[in-house]
Amino acid sequence: MIFIRALTFTGITIFMSLFHVGQTFAAEIGVGPSLDLTAPTNKTTPNRVYVGYGHQFKTDIDGGGNFYRDGFRLLFKPHVDFSSTLSFDQFISYDFNNYNFSSGADYQWDDIHFLQYVPVLNWKVDPQWIVHASAYGRINAEGNAKWSDGVAGGGVLGFTYISSPTLQIGLLAAVLTQIEDDTLFVPLPYLNWQFADAWKWNLGIIQLGSYPGFGTEVAWQWTKQVKLIGGFQYQNRRFRLDTQNQVAEETVLPLYGKVSAEIFPKGKLEIFAGVALGGELRLENKNGNKIRDDDYDATPMLGAQFDFVF
Repeated sequence: MIFIRALTFTGITIFMSLFHVGQTFAAEIGVGPSLDLTAPTNKTTPNRVYVGYGHQFKTDIDGGGNFYRDGFRLLFKPHVDFSSTLSFDQFISYDFNNYNFSSGADYQWDDIHFLQYVPVLNWKVDPQWIVHASAYGRINAEGNAKWSDGVAGGGVLGFTYISSPTLQIGLLAAVLTQIEDDTLFVPLPYLNWQFADAWKWNLGIIQLGSYPGFGTEVAWQWTKQVKLIGGFQYQNRRFRLDTQNQVAEETVLPLYGKVSAEIFPKGKLEIFAGVALGGELRLENKNGNKIRDDDYDATPMLGAQFDFVF
């Protein structure tokens, strides 16, 4: 079953089916459109370390109370070349999200842990086509929850087509299980297009501080080392709680600006700020049946991330 979600924001109904299923996969594999799966073949896909931090400021919940959230993400990706046409990547990531709810809020979870392992096999069919195959596993759970009840997994198959050094497009198709929810079939397109000398457009899975999302960015090369970036994405966090084995979910739409600086040839530091729009909290019982859900107000957000390849 493919979910179709509708979000009503400022009087406009935006259908979010692609963003929802795409972000579900984004949370698992956590790769960005300018690295890894969409890297041009004239560049090696190296080992990678990513560290990110994000803070979402205090905001009021419609049903009462307020909360804020801090998050941290660590990703390590070792790379192995078996031959000139066959390579293997492993995405190993840990995300920590700390929620701080006021005493008057109906939602009271705190430390949430996200562990993911995604092995990806890449086959370079010819200079233009690359085929990707992957399995993945994940645990999303509160610290004292029964972690075995926060396990899910799936499989992915896709391709990258390299039209030119400035244009790469691709499609991933994934089957994803969820915690106490329907299995998803996910068609996920992605794009990496330098459409002018100083301008680039990315569509797909994008890192943003402590969590990846599915969305789009436009980047302007301001100087040789600095880019100015504007972006929009959809994020979804779903996890098991320790209270009565319940399930919780948060969805949000970050709209942000980012400054990206190549501080040395193989590393970049990015600082971002923006606003979290369309936020929603949801609480379900242990079987995935809704207990309550509430929207929360738009709120500022900021963070930083460091990406290093070697």
